[in-house]
Amino acid sequence: MSGHFEANDLDDGKALHPKNRYVTLEEVDARYDEEEIESTVLVPEEFRHKHVEPYKVYMLDEIAPDCTQVSEGEMGKLVVVNNTMVEKLTLDGEGFLLVQENHIYGVIEE
Repeated sequence: MSGHFEANDLDDGKALHPKNRYVTLEEVDARYDEEEIESTVLVPEEFRHKHVEPYKVYMLDEIAPDCTQVSEGEMGKLVVVNNTMVEKLTLDGEGFLLVQENHIYGVIEE
């Protein structure tokens, strides 16, 4: 599944509200994206291997009411997340990123 995933609003005015300790995430700009690594093996020019880090920075969008490790005051802040646990969900053509709160390593404070 590819594409840009953000916000939790569906086209028909409905919204996805996380439950069961899940939070919704939004992707952030490229400065936190995975690095592209030059291949040492001869491969076609259109093929590029991406080094996928086990963690990634996202913006915390919305939290389930039963979350205890993150708070509503942290919504909109950048968080470091276990990237292997992020679930990509598509409903009515809209993409959502969800992860359980215990897979958030921490909140980035500026």
